[in-house]
Amino acid sequence: TVTMSSTAVDSFLELYYFTGRVTFNDNQGTSTTDAQFTFTSTVSDIFIIRAQSTGGTPVTGASPLPLQ
Repeated sequence: TVTMSSTAVDSFLELYYFTGRVTFNDNQGTSTTDAQFTFTSTVSDIFIIRAQSTGGTPVTGASPLPLQ
């Protein structure tokens, strides 16, 4: 599970594999700007997590990205 929480931006998460985007999430629910997804890989390989604000607007500041 990957979660991005921020009060400064509308969080947006994407997960990539070498073949392209695997999954993404804009908001956990309608009442939050936090993003979250859960993914279980069937292969042992490298994946890339991309964390940004919705729309790709660059923003600076703290935005924790806990991985479980």
